[in-house]
Amino acid sequence: MTLRECAQALYDQQELSFSITKGRIEWPYRLIEDASDKHGYSDSSTFSALQQAASIVVEIITGARPHPVVGLFRTFMASKNPRNPSDVTSFVSRYMPCDLLAGDESMISEHLVRLQEALQKSPSTLGFPEEALVFGIALFLFRLILLRTYLERKPSDDLALYNALAQGDVLVVRALSHSERAAAAYDGMRNTKNPSHSASTVLCEGLLSPSPAMPVFEGPIASIKTLDGDPYEWPASQDHGLIAEAEEYAPSCPREQPDKQQGNGSVRACYHHDETGTL
Repeated sequence: MTLRECAQALYDQQELSFSITKGRIEWPYRLIEDASDKHGYSDSSTFSALQQAASIVVEIITGARPHPVVGLFRTFMASKNPRNPSDVTSFVSRYMPCDLLAGDESMISEHLVRLQEALQKSPSTLGFPEEALVFGIALFLFRLILLRTYLERKPSDDLALYNALAQGDVLVVRALSHSERAAAAYDGMRNTKNPSHSASTVLCEGLLSPSPAMPVFEGPIASIKTLDGDPYEWPASQDHGLIAEAEEYAPSCPREQPDKQQGNGSVRACYHHDETGTL
């Protein structure tokens, strides 16, 4: 055996010993990108929040319902190209900097596809390309809804949350789940409660074991504070929020049934026309 072959054999033995002694970290589907398609992930409460807001989002991007996000998007895009995907998505990253759970974000994808279909039937009057409306305004609103659930707030707080994000005078931080903290510890972080840590390097090393178990958090998934670090005081609100009345979001549609055509266990959103032809 050559010296190179001996060195390789020793390295392989060390790798095997490492994998046996260290084990693997359980990594819930809710933390995995594209989990809805790859693993059939769906959380009933998250799906319900997105589903109940779907028809409202359609009305906003078609111009049938006013919302201040339209004006914010118009101002932001004034110096950019609304047909450039990176310019459009930069709007979302600019006003929604909080790191959301990758699995939950994958649940938004199907809604975005159906919004594009809806715009084919009822074109928008806002003057933007369909892609800009869907991946700019709609994506931002759906992410806002997810953030509202992480903060454990009610739909009536949607407008206050939007205003806080639009004005940029708050700091929103997502907590790390127990799985992410374990990964952070392996990655050498002493304070594993640090929400800025990313476990992407651990993921690349194959130490994470996908699991259908839900991630465990110590308290709310996200918190919101002022830029001075003080707790954010939610203003009193009578706003209805981004939630449709029960009859507006197709209650007859199976809301937690697998999509048999796709065969991946994901749920499907329903978008119905009302008598005026508006979605």
